[in-house]
Amino acid sequence: MPKIPFTVVLVFVGYIDLPNLINHLNLNYTKNNLMKKQIITTLVFTAIVATKSFGQWGNGTMNTQIQTTNGYVGIGTATPPAKLIIWDNNNVSDESQMIRLGMSSSYDYRIFRQKADGALRFDGNQPTSSSFRFSTSAAAYALSILNSGNVGIGTSSPTSHLHMVNSDLGAPGGSKVQWANFSGIAGQGNNDQLKIFHNRIATGGTNWNSSEIKIQRTVDASDMSFISFRSIDPTWGASAIVFGSGTTDHMKIDYSGRVAIGTQTMTGTHSNALLTVAGKMVAQSCYITLTGWADYVFANDYKVPNLYDVEAYYKANKHLPEIPSEKEIIEKGVDLAEMNKLLLKKIEEMTILMVKQQKSIDAQQKDIEVLKLNRK
Repeated sequence: MPKIPFTVVLVFVGYIDLPNLINHLNLNYTKNNLMKKQIITTLVFTAIVATKSFGQWGNGTMNTQIQTTNGYVGIGTATPPAKLIIWDNNNVSDESQMIRLGMSSSYDYRIFRQKADGALRFDGNQPTSSSFRFSTSAAAYALSILNSGNVGIGTSSPTSHLHMVNSDLGAPGGSKVQWANFSGIAGQGNNDQLKIFHNRIATGGTNWNSSEIKIQRTVDASDMSFISFRSIDPTWGASAIVFGSGTTDHMKIDYSGRVAIGTQTMTGTHSNALLTVAGKMVAQSCYITLTGWADYVFANDYKVPNLYDVEAYYKANKHLPEIPSEKEIIEKGVDLAEMNKLLLKKIEEMTILMVKQQKSIDAQQKDIEVLKLNRK
């Protein structure tokens, strides 16, 4: 049998005395010895490193090259332009499998090149579930993508399509963590940004209940309008949704549905009010619904107050019966619905008294006319 064609091996090895080496080992093509083949392979690769040359395998079109002069490795190309290049010249298949990592064909991860759109696709091939995780340490996952499509930032088990977690907001009041920043291009006029923060409100402690998630617009480093979801509002002592600008709250909606505009507090006589406004209100129309009205004054059995009794009352109290005093109005304000009903009641009572008075005047006038005729 002929000897092994070591001219092929010579391409790999470079400048070493192969003939004497082969004769010393007495290797030939007929001795099918696995160990001897391994020795040859080891010698070849040792020679590659020793001579700082290169290794290349291929069929003429698809080449694998290890170029040891600069450490470049090319798979699918004989001239790798970078440290590691994987090229696929297959233009027939819709996708090309570039890399597979794993234990077996049933437990591996694969990287594909999509022909249609040139995309790079990552696939996990696991019997139960697959996920991709990026981390800075074995215990902390910075980014996780599950086979369900859920994406987690700061968590390895996201429960929604996008789930962000910050495990430590810090103890001091005012501690802030910025979760997201949607911004324009710096230098192109105003740098307009929309930021999402997780802030600690209370001073001290590690209670997460004293924090807020805040969405705020910033222009050229100036804080503009915001919406805040607070677990504990400093002035209300309860959870609230807050609208404002800069660092000032303008409107709050608490967990029970109460709304405050232009005020930081909802205490005192009307602390249970569903709407509190500290300032002017303007409307083209306003309806107030009531459960009763003052029409009962015209009932036949209604007793109209005596005017002399009314006179005695207002002289003693400085206001009409049933009408709040000035002091009460200052302390509690005016109930528009109740006040309108009371004022209407007084008008109706006065109307009844005026009609009676007019009848009395008319009767007296007739008597006067009769007396005038009798004198003639």
